[in-house]
Amino acid sequence: MKGIKNYLFMMALVAALFGFAACSNDSDDEPSAVAVFTTVDGKGVLTCYDNGSFNVVIDGYGTTARGTYEGNPRQDGKVTFKYTYFAGVYGSAGTAETFNIVNGSFTGPDGNTYTRKDG
Repeated sequence: MKGIKNYLFMMALVAALFGFAACSNDSDDEPSAVAVFTTVDGKGVLTCYDNGSFNVVIDGYGTTARGTYEGNPRQDGKVTFKYTYFAGVYGSAGTAETFNIVNGSFTGPDGNTYTRKDG
């Protein structure tokens, strides 16, 4: 009888271990891109994320701007970008700019046209 109890206890323990191993953390710490805009020459990339943040990377310079946005960058219309970091002469941290996306494109503060990859 003692052997059966030990056997059942071990089986329950094994089942519990497999149950814990099968469960994983579904929360995703990394934001997902919801819209990506590129310049005509492909050197500038603006990425908008699902957590309301954005990042601008210019080839050869790295991250040139980042911050938060309001609006829907996946659709035509106005989107406001609030900069928390801005390197260069076209803006500064703590400022905001609103751009009107038309046919999937807008002109950035640097004069470049940014076009949504899907639009």
